[in-house]
Amino acid sequence: VFLLAESEQPDHHDQAFDMSYAWELHHIFNKIAKGEMTAENLAEYLEKEKEAYPKDAFRMIFTSNHDENTWNGTVEERLGKAKDLMAVLSFTLPGMPLIYSGQETGLNHRLAFFDKDEIKWDMKHSMMDFYKELIDLKTNNSAFWSGEKGGSFVQLPVTNPNVFVFARNNGDDTALVIVNLSEREQTVEIPGGGKFGSEMKYVLGDKENQRLADKVKLNPFGYYI
Repeated sequence: VFLLAESEQPDHHDQAFDMSYAWELHHIFNKIAKGEMTAENLAEYLEKEKEAYPKDAFRMIFTSNHDENTWNGTVEERLGKAKDLMAVLSFTLPGMPLIYSGQETGLNHRLAFFDKDEIKWDMKHSMMDFYKELIDLKTNNSAFWSGEKGGSFVQLPVTNPNVFVFARNNGDDTALVIVNLSEREQTVEIPGGGKFGSEMKYVLGDKENQRLADKVKLNPFGYYI
């Protein structure tokens, strides 16, 4: 039995639940996409999260769900050009990602909440390959696993306030994630990036950066893993 609490209270994990909704992080995603929050807000949240929740707690990270899609808007409405980046963060930050029904089709429709409103599975705007890549990344790299079996999380200090960089490690498996949380192209200096580049392999993101270097250029709301 695996219990999910549709709430956000740390003590629920002490009493019964294995996983809970990361509602505050969801709202931070929405505000970053609108330019109302920055990498600093994300860092503050993650530090607070680490202190508040037990190590074996699974936190469910999402860009949409049935309430959000119907009442507050689709991912396109709320996240706009940042929607792919936020999906990447939901798979790489500590926690368990949620894929809401229809997201793999590129769903851009507020489904009716109380009436039958079927998802159109024509896949014309399919995100299937994108989510398959993210699932493979999460499954095949233990650094991205969740709970007690998951990798450590360390934020790397960088001078560009629009860029968030973190590393996750689990045994011999190490991953570096670099994300641009702004709607403008950004360049960021990565401490020891050139050294890491000879040891690490590009797996997903802005393709002009096939090899990690001391300076990395990121597209608007771009990412590099």
